[in-house]
Amino acid sequence: MDKFPDDNRNEILDLIEDARRKLTELFEKGGYEKEVAGDASSVSVSRLDSEFENVESFTGEVLSQIRERLGIEISDIAIATKIRATYIESIELEKFDSLPPEIYTRGFVVDYARFLQLDAERVAKDYMGRYKEWRENKGD
Repeated sequence: MDKFPDDNRNEILDLIEDARRKLTELFEKGGYEKEVAGDASSVSVSRLDSEFENVESFTGEVLSQIRERLGIEISDIAIATKIRATYIESIELEKFDSLPPEIYTRGFVVDYARFLQLDAERVAKDYMGRYKEWRENKGD
């Protein structure tokens, strides 16, 4: 506290308190999640469904394309789902060796799919099939 000049100290403390109050209100109202997820709901889900209805397998590349089509940043998904951005990137790039153990990876894929408003079980089944195949081929 003593490092701030006296003339700026109260002004800085007021700004900090104002920011804290606004963040508290936003979190209490649930507005933060709505703001982050707002981009996903602004794109017509039915239009998105028709674009990806013929997807045979939900690969990391397909998930990335859907996310980009929705205009969502990886950081937005990371904040909303509490999944590290590096794991989301690894999911999209199918860098299986950079992902956590299977049980966690499956949960991350399910949460990611739900965020994108996809059939989470279908996405997880497709994705985890490739994950398991990779694990078997590497000799674990």
